[in-house]
Amino acid sequence: MSDTTRPEFVLADPEKLSIWNFYPSFDAAEAEASRVNSYESTQQNPSHYQPMSYAEYVAHERQTYLSRPAEEITHERYWDALEVLPPKHFTRVSGCESFLMLEHWSGPYTSQFVAYRGRYFTKLVDAFDKSTWLTAATLPTVAPRQAAPAPQNGEG
Repeated sequence: MSDTTRPEFVLADPEKLSIWNFYPSFDAAEAEASRVNSYESTQQNPSHYQPMSYAEYVAHERQTYLSRPAEEITHERYWDALEVLPPKHFTRVSGCESFLMLEHWSGPYTSQFVAYRGRYFTKLVDAFDKSTWLTAATLPTVAPRQAAPAPQNGEG
């Protein structure tokens, strides 16, 4: 294979977002799948690899990472994330303070942390696609904090 030829197929486990290897053709990936899965069946937490195009894998990875909902977190977790590594893209816009983690999960995917109106959130985003980032405009779509039930009949 020449240096200019890029493998376009992979053996991947879509459930675990894991790639075993790259291959020049679908047939080459398929030919190795049974050997790889036989080996994996001997492992404690086996993966199941299947042949697919690298483009299919990348699209699946993106959909999986970016479909995870924003999660409300504590003030302490927000500050721990801010202080562990230098923040990337630290901004304050419309009362919303946010930053991205310098360390990425995979490719462009990293955690964004947001402080907004006394609440704190995190979500996986694409560091190079700002349309995936949480903003003051997108945060109201996050489920509101549950209020404590009001006291009944003189309780509390």
